[in-house]
Amino acid sequence: MTAPAAGLSPDRYREVIGHFTSGVTIVTTVVDGRPHGTTASAVSSLSLEPPMVLVCLNRASSTRQAVAAAGAFAVNILAEGQGELAVRFASKGVDRFAGVGLHGGASGQPLLDDALATLECRITEQVEAATHTVFLAQVEQAGARPGAPLAYFRGHYGRLDLTADQAVYGELREWLLRGSVAEGRTLAADALAEELDASSASVLHGLAQLSSEGLLERQLDGTYAVRVASDDVVADIYRARETIEVGVATATVGRVSRDALAILRELAEATAGTITADGKLADVDSWVRANRSFHEFMVGLGDSPALLAAYRGLGLSGVDIQRLFSGQRVDVLVEDHRRLVEAYEQADVERACRVIAAHTRRPLELGARAPGRSDSAL
Repeated sequence: MTAPAAGLSPDRYREVIGHFTSGVTIVTTVVDGRPHGTTASAVSSLSLEPPMVLVCLNRASSTRQAVAAAGAFAVNILAEGQGELAVRFASKGVDRFAGVGLHGGASGQPLLDDALATLECRITEQVEAATHTVFLAQVEQAGARPGAPLAYFRGHYGRLDLTADQAVYGELREWLLRGSVAEGRTLAADALAEELDASSASVLHGLAQLSSEGLLERQLDGTYAVRVASDDVVADIYRARETIEVGVATATVGRVSRDALAILRELAEATAGTITADGKLADVDSWVRANRSFHEFMVGLGDSPALLAAYRGLGLSGVDIQRLFSGQRVDVLVEDHRRLVEAYEQADVERACRVIAAHTRRPLELGARAPGRSDSAL
């Protein structure tokens, strides 16, 4: 195995490569009459003559073992709106195919009925590379229907048609809320455009919008000065999350499938993995990713892409967690996640709403007690 490049940590590489937008697929195969499948974004066209694809699967994946045994597989390209399906096939301990329409392709490989496009492939070569197996395969059959693809960008599933203005605004907002820019620093559109590899017009649009939110202050020379997100802004963000989640809980508790509940519980337990034995954050970025996945999946139970987009627009993943939770026990947040899952499992909507309300107060209470904060903070 080749040693990693000196000076480049896995976390830094994950952060940088996360800027690459990819499509989302579910790779399926069948062995002894039993279907296997997993979510995969490391899929690429290799050549046109002959038509070939490249697929990378984790060596620990049971689907990878099935694909190798079968010598063939299908690539099911997902459509926008199929993010929940992608999460399901990426999760462990659930029946991935429950309720999913399947039909056999010309080669006998299982194809998803609602896939945007499908490729039926036969393996010609496989290569072991670090933690993954790279399969090179010839495409024997292909089919597609009208529609737009599901995209994966920086840990989110979504649509590819985000405008440049929206993308730049979102990146700037998360940047500011994370506290990545010192208070008082002056931001100029042209310099930012070069730094973000974006148009000056998109950057100006984002700066103006952030100024209206109180995160920036426009200067006489046309630049913008950074203002640290106030306690009121942070509190308002959490209250907005509460409003959305209470609405989703009211509409979905008692109506969610067992498989979806199993995924919700798995995501809740994933947040526990980011906490140390003494109840503190082991790694801020790991917490942000796990916490975001749990809450976004819960909101996604409402089956409303517009509502999920509004939720993501709050910029919660960018809130400066270190400022709010510095050095304190945060395991109570994990317990809230578990209690919310229990409320769903018991079909108790009132309990779910109480848990959500209490969970909203936690960061504000923790922030008020953080070292260096006044008693009146938040």
